[in-house]
Amino acid sequence: MSLKNTVVGLGLLFAASSSWAAGIQRVPSSYPNSPILQSVTLPANSEVTYLSGLLPDPVDPKASKEQIHAEGNTEAQARVVLRKVETILASQGLTLGDVVQLRIYLVG
Repeated sequence: MSLKNTVVGLGLLFAASSSWAAGIQRVPSSYPNSPILQSVTLPANSEVTYLSGLLPDPVDPKASKEQIHAEGNTEAQARVVLRKVETILASQGLTLGDVVQLRIYLVG
C-alpha cells in the first residue's frame, strides 16, 4: 500500500462548552488513561460541534507527490492532524477531553 494515496479524514463529534458543561454526564472509558470518553449524555438544547475534512500537511512541501515523504508516514500524518484538531478546539474553548467520537479514514 502506497502512502502517497493515504488520506486521513476526520469526523469528530464534540460536546461541551463552559456555559453548560456542568449538565453533561461523562462516562470514562474502561481503558486506563484513555483521552476519549466511553459515552456522553448531553442536556436538552445543547450545542454539538463537528469537525471534518482535516488532512495532513506535506512534511516536505517541495517533495514530489509520488514520493512517500511528501506526506510522511501514518504516525506523522496523525500527529499533524491531531494538532490541527487541538488548535480548532482551543479556538472554541474546548480540548481533546471534550471529544466524544473520533473517526479516522485511511485510504491507500
